[in-house]
Amino acid sequence: MFEQFVRVALITTLLGLPWTENNWRKHEPRVQIPIEQIKSTVQSALPSDWKVIGERADQPLWPGVDTLRDRYKGYAIDLAGPSATKVTGVKGSSKAQTVTFNKAAVLYFIPVWSGITRTQLITDRNEAARTLDARSVPQAQGPPRSQQVEGIVYGWNSQYLLVCKKDCEVVERVARKFKIPKK
Repeated sequence: MFEQFVRVALITTLLGLPWTENNWRKHEPRVQIPIEQIKSTVQSALPSDWKVIGERADQPLWPGVDTLRDRYKGYAIDLAGPSATKVTGVKGSSKAQTVTFNKAAVLYFIPVWSGITRTQLITDRNEAARTLDARSVPQAQGPPRSQQVEGIVYGWNSQYLLVCKKDCEVVERVARKFKIPKK
């Protein structure tokens, strides 16, 4: 009689363990990876007409510059903003054209290394411009390759260097959310 009671208790316990284990995991706090944390924080800092449309990890700021690729590798957050209108015209002509375009920006969150300074950033930016200009073909269509290094280096804190490319009107709001001072 006692054996049957122990057997029933053991079977009941064993059947209840997977449910208990799974139930415990459901209530365990979810650990976010850095790219998810950055994405959600950026979205919460943006005005209502701007949206996060993508994120990428291990993205170099200057992929074409081998000597700087590893130092300036981090997280890229792609943003889409509202549409805007721009009036353009040919110099010397009275005709004007109205062009509608969508604003967009890319925010780079690059992990900070020891010894980061404004002087070092300027030196590295100039090296990237020289390298990209040397590789460009003079007859190639479009803007010079050195314009690809353009962007706003907003600043850095103990974790991230914040760089913005394209339409950077929202970078200040995002920087405040991450407590990144302008430098």
